[in-house]
Amino acid sequence: MKISQISGTYFSGVKRPYSRNGYEIKPIYANPNEDEIKQAIDATKTTSPFGKGLNGYTYPYSYLGRDLVVKKYLPKSESYNKNAYDTESEKLDLLYESKISSDSIQQGKYAFRTPEGGEYLVSTMIHGENPDTVTNKFNKENLFQLVNTIIELDMPIKNNNDNDFPYSVLMHYDLCGGNILMDKENAGIIDFEYSKCEDLNEYYMRGKQNILDANCNFSDVACLPSNLRGFEYRTLLLYLLKSNEKEASELFDTYLKYKSNYHQAMGDFYRASMDMDNEKIFDELSLREISHANVLISPDRDVKKAEAMKMQIARFMYVQSPFEIYKLRVNVNQIHEYLDNALAFFENKANEENQDRYHKIYYQDGLELVKKWQGLHSLMEYQAENSDKLFHSKLTDMPVITLEEHLNLL
Repeated sequence: MKISQISGTYFSGVKRPYSRNGYEIKPIYANPNEDEIKQAIDATKTTSPFGKGLNGYTYPYSYLGRDLVVKKYLPKSESYNKNAYDTESEKLDLLYESKISSDSIQQGKYAFRTPEGGEYLVSTMIHGENPDTVTNKFNKENLFQLVNTIIELDMPIKNNNDNDFPYSVLMHYDLCGGNILMDKENAGIIDFEYSKCEDLNEYYMRGKQNILDANCNFSDVACLPSNLRGFEYRTLLLYLLKSNEKEASELFDTYLKYKSNYHQAMGDFYRASMDMDNEKIFDELSLREISHANVLISPDRDVKKAEAMKMQIARFMYVQSPFEIYKLRVNVNQIHEYLDNALAFFENKANEENQDRYHKIYYQDGLELVKKWQGLHSLMEYQAENSDKLFHSKLTDMPVITLEEHLNLL
């Protein structure tokens, strides 16, 4: 698979945007006829909305037996994002261009602007409700489906860049519980408004040069962008902390087995994609992915602790980001101590003798990741020094219960 341009600055779709009878039409997966456009508009007038966001209302819409969703955008004077229509349709076009077409992932069908200026987006329906520990629980079936969907998103896409590692990955960047819909058997992902196609070569080369970046979306291997990490710190960790200890422990064990499948799939991809230009890079990545897969098949207590700590640090990094810091209460001293303890833990495990090859690679990757995440120290120091200029979170002495504490992994 190749994508011609990863910035998403132009629209490709099944047909380039065009005008017809005063309508400005953006075909993505489909090019609508006048009857489809009329019925989509009628759906917003004759049915009740099942969702309301900062930028518009969403309505159920059925056409030729297919369940769809039509979003009617708020007028720009009432919308949080004044360019939401263009932004969201272009992001769903990027999803189309990336050749990602799973039934468990929202697909944009088409978008259009009426002669009167009304803006609409039609996309596929993902059935289900948001995860909730009381009414809509994660289980073996829906979690398995969700991880498989994320595997499809995280599979590298070959691009036309002339570099050592010419691959990209489509990052969702908002895998919170509100953008996951599921029932007892299935799960899917919606709302790609903040998605971006990231150039993996840039991240890989920075890692090889030991450039220390702090990024809560880094993967366990080579510090590459990962949607799975986003799901872990945005949704899974919070869900586990809200669950009782027994349910959380059982679900965490189940998830780690599915994460083993994730690493195996990534390892198989790299192994199958080797060629003369990138054989050495892919051979290394394949070995590391397969090492993680083997370690997570039957994780011991220390591996479970390592996984919990990585999720927790990613969450700490996120709550210190510009998007969250103005509204969340954090214990800065606890985060400083937690980072130092995590670094010591991974250093000890990486240097431990009598480990098999897979565990040695696994802990070394964890150590490199945590070293990069030490950048959170300087970020918090900068925020403290410039608190009068920044939206700064209120400090508190109340400690945060961490995931490994909740799972009794200390």
